[in-house]
Amino acid sequence: MGEYTGIAVGRLADYVPAEGDRVSVPVSGEQLLGTVLKGERHQSTVQLDDGRRLTLLSSFLEPSDIPLPEHIRARTFRKGDRIEFDHWTGTLQGVVSRGGSTPRVIIDGRADVFDISPGRLRHSDAPVRRDSPHPMDAWSVASYSSSERFSVKSKAYIAKVALEGKEVIQVIGSGQGEPTRFAPLGRETPRSVIADLAGDAMRWLIDHGMPEHLIENPAEVWVEWKANEAPYGVTATDLVARLTSGMDTAPPEAEPEMGPDWEFEPEDYQLTP
Repeated sequence: MGEYTGIAVGRLADYVPAEGDRVSVPVSGEQLLGTVLKGERHQSTVQLDDGRRLTLLSSFLEPSDIPLPEHIRARTFRKGDRIEFDHWTGTLQGVVSRGGSTPRVIIDGRADVFDISPGRLRHSDAPVRRDSPHPMDAWSVASYSSSERFSVKSKAYIAKVALEGKEVIQVIGSGQGEPTRFAPLGRETPRSVIADLAGDAMRWLIDHGMPEHLIENPAEVWVEWKANEAPYGVTATDLVARLTSGMDTAPPEAEPEMGPDWEFEPEDYQLTP
């Protein structure tokens, strides 16, 4: 597949493209159709339907409602696509985590990762493994972006959490080993929404088998799982099994209580010379 480096000419459009958008692209006086591979406010990369790839100013692109032709869709794979392919161990199912000329595929349950030729892939209708419905489903991760460059002592990322489809919390991991920060979005969002998220995430973990005394930072655990594992078939039960693997999950023994009738008996203690 060739890399097109010619200059695109056309009229400006007030449009910010996103990955996967179908667009009309002006090239040498012609309007060609393509699919956005990487969309940004100032510059975007588009895969043209004729096979060429073009990087140009985003202002030259116009959205199109003409779908990708079926014969091209059959060999085009984008982030989030459900796929399958033949492996020496059998037919594997997975999800595309990165598109392009060599798609990256994460196998169900994050069992393995493959950078694989698109010629070996097939689109699949097999459902991704998911948990049974739970009240935590009211929450979702609306956006998530991480940075390896700034991940020094911990993972650096920024995310937005939504409740019933409305973005209500911003989450920031500094990457410097500091506690993850949660902040309400918008003046009308009460700060109590952060405690609501933490409480619901705590209940979600407990309901899926996590001993309460082992739970730390439940909201942070849920955000990371929802963004980076749930899309690839890792269920909450899988998550809890991994977090508790090799751990003593028995609750700690309770300290004996000293009731009102308890009295100190010297013979109960032996002093060491």
